[in-house]
Amino acid sequence: MKKRLRIITVCLAFIVLISTINVFATEDNGTATTGKCGDNVIWEYQDGELLVISGTGEMYDAPELKIPGKVKKLIVKDGVTTINGFSFFFSDLEEVILPASVATIADAAFYNCSALKTVDGLKYVKKIGIDAFGNCTSLKTVSLEAIQEIQNGAFQGCTSLESPKFPETLTNIGDAAFMGCESITKIELPTKISKLAAWSFYGCHGMTEIKMNEGLKTIEAASLGDCPSLTKIEFPATLTEISTNNGYKSIPAPLSGDTKLVSVAFLGDAPAIYDEAFSTLRIIAYYPRNNNTWTEAVKKDYGGKVTWKEWPEEPDEPSKPDKTTTKYNDVPVSGTWYSDAVYYATEKGYMAGTSNNKFTPTGTVTRGTIAQILYAAEGKPAVSGKSQFADVVETKWYAKAVKWAADKGLVSGYGNGKFGPDNAVTREQMVAIMYKYSEMKGYDLKASADLNKYTDHAKVSKWATTAVKWGVGHKVISGTNKGIEPQGNATRAQIAVILQAYDNNVRK
Repeated sequence: MKKRLRIITVCLAFIVLISTINVFATEDNGTATTGKCGDNVIWEYQDGELLVISGTGEMYDAPELKIPGKVKKLIVKDGVTTINGFSFFFSDLEEVILPASVATIADAAFYNCSALKTVDGLKYVKKIGIDAFGNCTSLKTVSLEAIQEIQNGAFQGCTSLESPKFPETLTNIGDAAFMGCESITKIELPTKISKLAAWSFYGCHGMTEIKMNEGLKTIEAASLGDCPSLTKIEFPATLTEISTNNGYKSIPAPLSGDTKLVSVAFLGDAPAIYDEAFSTLRIIAYYPRNNNTWTEAVKKDYGGKVTWKEWPEEPDEPSKPDKTTTKYNDVPVSGTWYSDAVYYATEKGYMAGTSNNKFTPTGTVTRGTIAQILYAAEGKPAVSGKSQFADVVETKWYAKAVKWAADKGLVSGYGNGKFGPDNAVTREQMVAIMYKYSEMKGYDLKASADLNKYTDHAKVSKWATTAVKWGVGHKVISGTNKGIEPQGNATRAQIAVILQAYDNNVRK
């Protein structure tokens, strides 16, 4: 019996010793924190500012990750196929390592990650979503060897990005995809690109040359606007349509006659004069940026016949709403799904332009801005006390609005003492805020729609399900061609539409 007790005692001592070793190992290597961020995907945070994503399938629910500290390096393990929403946390992120299994970088995944310098493994990715790398100002090079689709605003504001090389697999470059990429100098479009989308390379001040290969049929307005260094352009014979921006009313002598003055998609901000006889694309002259004289251009006939498709001139006042006087050169008065809503939101004072004549419909809206919109709608009531959020500085323009919205229960933080006022608001967050606002105002909360008709309904966060069902039921939010997109960042155009729909269907 004593021998058996001695054996048990020794075993227990060994177990205690092993446990002690494990504790000290954890302390030496740093405390690891894990959580779920997909049906079969988990994250693990380690001291040393490293985050590891592993598992199989799509990663999502990024806003619900409770990352306890800064992240400077992200490693994604093989098996993960889609990357979502790190922009909420990773302003310090410098390096990303992706495996060959990652095919999609989802909307706004790395938006505003201004410290991001390298993305190893991007060469495997086939699709880059809306605003995925927007405002990643430190990102210099990208390898896009397998890319098939670059969506709206994907690299917008990447001011350090050097000229990317596009493979023949690429079929689509979206609106404003490379807008403001000042370091790009030369672009060659692959043959599968049939349309140069609006604003796609707008503001690429360093661009000197673009080659448009056979297969390009349409050049949309402002696609190469504000590119003052662009002097070498090659047009393909397949080009059939050019969209132009009007606004220049007269042609100075002696250049008038059988010509047409247009502010077209290229030659920077310089309006160009084209020979419109038989619709032949032939540059006659252009008006250089920061110069007051017309300059003769090379009178080269590029061949082919093109149709000039003019964007409609804006009337003095848009028809809806009647009192609107604001004009945006990137939002037609009619003809788009968001035109009326943008001018409605402007007239109501809910939203304003991003500059004197731009609204930037594909841009994102911050959480602080949403709080400010509702705060202003309530007449900016008095606010006292300090914000409960560590990242809401009292001197910021949104400080009172966030404090008011939090006091009213309209907004909440990420659970780590932070609100993320400069983070882009997601579609489900926006609807949840409007739902709580309706509760505060005593509006109808009964409408509830079935979300199963949307293929991505499972991505709606549990905390947002009731609000999203309410939003769809009241037609405050509707799906896109990709589904309900609950965790996609809401664009400025979408926010305008939501605000107008809310007033029409809920506030009444």
